[in-house]
Amino acid sequence: MLIAVIIGLPLGQILRHRYPDFEYCDVTTLGVATWTAGILSLYYARIRRKSIHRSDNGEEDRGYSKLAPQGTYHGFSNPGKDHLLSQDELRIIYHNLRALRDEERYQIDPQAHPGLEIKSVLLHALGNYREPRDSLSRFALEAFPEATELLELAAFAFERGSVVLDCIPMAKMTDAFADVKAVSFAANGQLRIIVGCEMMYLDQQQSSISNFCQR
Repeated sequence: MLIAVIIGLPLGQILRHRYPDFEYCDVTTLGVATWTAGILSLYYARIRRKSIHRSDNGEEDRGYSKLAPQGTYHGFSNPGKDHLLSQDELRIIYHNLRALRDEERYQIDPQAHPGLEIKSVLLHALGNYREPRDSLSRFALEAFPEATELLELAAFAFERGSVVLDCIPMAKMTDAFADVKAVSFAANGQLRIIVGCEMMYLDQQQSSISNFCQR
């Protein structure tokens, strides 16, 4: 705004002095100042189109901003809702949640409870898609023909540690942004998802979280 004022005021005086009969001096000055403020606001807010960078091996490296050039952030909410958060906003939310104390964050082990239950759910759904026995499964398979491959990939990635799940209190998640249920960050073949759990409270210690997950 200050830059727009600095540009607009001298421009208005120059136009009035050099072109005293020009009746659009004020309009021209106002337009230049307004567009200057708008363009600079877009620049400093980092609102820009998705950029495509090429790496040395010729592959395309897709990034959204200079703050997250090597990965992509996603926010998850209730079905049908899209908060249209920018990559920079999701980056701030993600790293604030990652900075929580160990007592407020519980990383799920795929070889223990409840990680075993998560894999069981994925494998059960995978079996239903491979051999659909009811009309609902067949309808879902027609709507999502790649569901089998995606479920198999998700189960395998969670098993080998390529997908990491962190549970945090839902109160911390709502403090970050209303209605956001989970935030993820994907980079270099790794995916970490931070999920808000409504049954976890701030006054619980990590041992309490472990006991809750074993029930």
